[in-house]
Amino acid sequence: RRRYTSKACEECRRRRAKCDGSRPVCGRCFVRHLSCQYSTREDGRQPAPKSYVVLLRNRIEMLEAVLRTHGITPTPTTAGTEASSDAEELLLCEALQGTLTLDQSMNFDQDGELRYFGPSSGRQPIQQFAKGGGDLLLSSSPEPSGGGRSRRGGINRLYQSMVEDDQIDPTLVDELVGLYFTWECPWAPVVDEALFRRSWQAKDGDNNNNNNDDDDDRYFSPLLLNAILACGSRHSDEVAIRSDPDDPNTAGRLFLEKAEVLLYYDLKRPNITTLQSLVIMATAYVAMGAEAAGWLHQGMASRLAQDMGLNLDSVLLRSSANLSMEDVDLRRRVYWALYCEDKLAASYTGRVCTLMVMIAPVPRELKRSTASILAEGDMITAHLVAFSLLGQILETILQSLWAPQPLLDEAERSEFFNRCLLQLRSWFYDLPPRLRIDRPNPFPQVYVLHMTYHTGCILLARPFLRAWPTSAAVTTQEAAQKLCRQAARAILATAQKYQQQFGSFRRSPISATHAIVSAAVVFLGEYSGSYAGTGRGEIESCLRVLEELSTSWNCANRFFSNLRIALDRVSSSQMNSGTR
Repeated sequence: RRRYTSKACEECRRRRAKCDGSRPVCGRCFVRHLSCQYSTREDGRQPAPKSYVVLLRNRIEMLEAVLRTHGITPTPTTAGTEASSDAEELLLCEALQGTLTLDQSMNFDQDGELRYFGPSSGRQPIQQFAKGGGDLLLSSSPEPSGGGRSRRGGINRLYQSMVEDDQIDPTLVDELVGLYFTWECPWAPVVDEALFRRSWQAKDGDNNNNNNDDDDDRYFSPLLLNAILACGSRHSDEVAIRSDPDDPNTAGRLFLEKAEVLLYYDLKRPNITTLQSLVIMATAYVAMGAEAAGWLHQGMASRLAQDMGLNLDSVLLRSSANLSMEDVDLRRRVYWALYCEDKLAASYTGRVCTLMVMIAPVPRELKRSTASILAEGDMITAHLVAFSLLGQILETILQSLWAPQPLLDEAERSEFFNRCLLQLRSWFYDLPPRLRIDRPNPFPQVYVLHMTYHTGCILLARPFLRAWPTSAAVTTQEAAQKLCRQAARAILATAQKYQQQFGSFRRSPISATHAIVSAAVVFLGEYSGSYAGTGRGEIESCLRVLEELSTSWNCANRFFSNLRIALDRVSSSQMNSGTR
């Protein structure tokens, strides 16, 4: 009689009601708009879902069949092969390793910043040949010692002159910085809060002591501060930070305009704070409705990341660059946050990815022992590792199915669908309890991460909704239709949990917008198609979420208006035709 009790959610157990065990929210709780939570006490003992096991078995059988076709007998272990592969990979990295350097013989900018040059540049061989044959050629007009400091000091003086006439309350500045690091930065952590605040404090101390030493404040710049204030303003209801007190969309515009001026000077001698500022400014531009400017600034950040060698594992380059482990960790964090942002921007705009996993040797923690890293350390790092792993799957989907020239032939598509679906479900199934939402989670970005995962499922399924004249294609089409409907409802269920935990999406990351829009597209298809009587209520729920997002993000407001018009027209068409 109690055979299926372990599958029931806590609400259905308390009510002693029948529960279908659907996750992340069961059917009963979804219909009644109840908080649906599952106990995690049995997670360690609970077997994998049957659908997941079937996918694994089918995948193994298919791979073994391919091996046998090529005359290879599958072996029970590949440990030796893996060790050999690691050794070959290390040798290859050493052979193709470039140089991360500020040596003026190769880094002609002579600005005191590290730049990366690969082996094809021809700079390293010349340096090696010249080591025993006298000094290398230098620039005819080398920058005087301390040129970087004088440049930074000049920008600081420009910054001071810009804010003399309109001083912002320091309390408000602290509040906006706090909002950024609470709600925005953890989603794509391009800034390390501890390093930023330490450098900010050091900069204030230098100003009080008339000290121009840059060594302590290198993780802070007026440009970065204004970019953070502009983005943090999107999460604040303060009228004082609006250019137009009656228009919430002008929140932070003053800070963004200051950042634009400072960026002009910073781009002449860019550093790590320039890159961080570009990423944050890209978000601020999109927030205000200037999507082309946002795309441009993110593109500049991607170029600068490669110029500074962030796409390469800094551990391998430590010896040549004199990097501390603090620098190594920051560079790695910034790059993979930018990598994730690139995937989100590509899916949001329908354009190709600009940062590929092929240009960045994946750090070891993103290959092995991922479970231990996700379960240990700080929450932001665990989130970024999981996000980066999901981003690699999204890159495969976008490049293979959505690029102007997709990488797959028609014959390969069905097999790709099964393989990629297995990767997505493996990612989801391997998430540790701290990154799950079966119970209320105090980390808001985790909910948006789950919404992004379900959006990835929709991106995988949508190209397969058109059937091809093969039995395999028809089967894949049916699976894709089911996956689309499940993922769309899972996005809405996750949004409902977010609202229950945090009140509304007023301060959610912007990426929730695309997830809700992706779900709404599926529901519109249901409402206007063959699934009679379904979709209308779900679309209304999507509209409510978009309305909550629209205060911070102008694009959500635009989508809200367009979706409302589309829904009204579909409803009117159905009434005129008498179908409903």
